[in-house]
Amino acid sequence: MEALVATMRDAETVEQRRDALAEFGDSLRDHIRWEEDVLFSETERWLVRGEMTALAGEIDGRQPEHPVEVPPGPSTGSVNPTAN
Repeated sequence: MEALVATMRDAETVEQRRDALAEFGDSLRDHIRWEEDVLFSETERWLVRGEMTALAGEIDGRQPEHPVEVPPGPSTGSVNPTAN
């Protein structure tokens, strides 16, 4: 995933960025499906309700108060994203 982010950031053409973004989206979708299909069902199977509630509280406590700000990437100098 980090390599795809680097490719999206450093790619020389819009097409390379689009390809990396599409691959990133596919990988993210696959990971989320794995969490839904495997991780969550196994968690529900092995943890009792009180443990799940405690875990949810711990996860909530780790969330940042404010969204993380992402600095702008390098500009292509073009307003049209298909130019390049």
